[in-house]
Amino acid sequence: MLEITLKSPYQFAHILFQSTIVPHGGHYHFIPESDLSAGELAVAKV
Repeated sequence: MLEITLKSPYQFAHILFQSTIVPHGGHYHFIPESDLSAGELAVAKV
């Protein structure tokens, strides 16, 4: 699991707006958009 230490709300916003939030069981995952394929990114934007 990747853990990130946030130093400011701006850093959180930067990460949040460049990620996709995916439900998984009873929790959620943040996936950086740069890790998604073109097809996955198209589905995520729907």
